Amino acid sequence: MFGRNEHYGTAVIGGQAHSSSGGILMSQTLAEKVGDHIAESVREATRATTEVKDAVADGLNAARRTAQHGYDVAGKCVDESAHRIQQNPLFAVAASMAAGVAIGLLAGLSLRRK
Repeated sequence: MFGRNEHYGTAVIGGQAHSSSGGILMSQTLAEKVGDHIAESVREATRATTEVKDAVADGLNAARRTAQHGYDVAGKCVDESAHRIQQNPLFAVAASMAAGVAIGLLAGLSLRRK
């Protein structure tokens, strides 16, 4: 596609507008720069989205591991308590009774002061 507009001093060659001095017109160059800037912005946004997604996934995995660890520790504590109660049931009853009396005394004292 060759054409020339003598009035403005431009020619269209291969779909690009050229000035009579041989350079590409400013509007075409500006459009290319804007297009490149938009493409770079899209790449940066995609990279940022990926980083955020990875960070959220890492956080969720850490929370799951922590919750699982807490569940495991609580299970071990219950198992250990059951084992100790089976080994020495009288001590377990006496300790529970002492804890109940202590809680009752503390509750009674706090109610009396008010």
